[in-house]
Amino acid sequence: MITIAFNGKALSITAAEERVLRTLEREDWAAKKAKFVEGSTPRYQNTILPRSLRRREALGINEAWKARAKSRRERKFFSDHPRCRTGIFGNPRRISAILKKLDELESGPRP
Repeated sequence: MITIAFNGKALSITAAEERVLRTLEREDWAAKKAKFVEGSTPRYQNTILPRSLRRREALGINEAWKARAKSRRERKFFSDHPRCRTGIFGNPRRISAILKKLDELESGPRP
């Protein structure tokens, strides 16, 4: 677990949450729920999405349903994936800022 200073508060990020954020960044801020499942067989599969809505909100993650698509990104995602009923969407500004802080901690201070 890595703790970063974000918006004047301490924000702890687990390894699974970091993988979720990096997946959303790689998928252009919109992905199917299946992208966040890890494990080899159904018996051993587990989701890496945070269960708490408050935690998702703190990380900039949102789950949207096809029937209630609001933003242009959500409508485009559901038009590109017509059989998908739910999608996971990320706030690009918030997630990019969090990942930038994590990358800075990994690389260490620069002289």
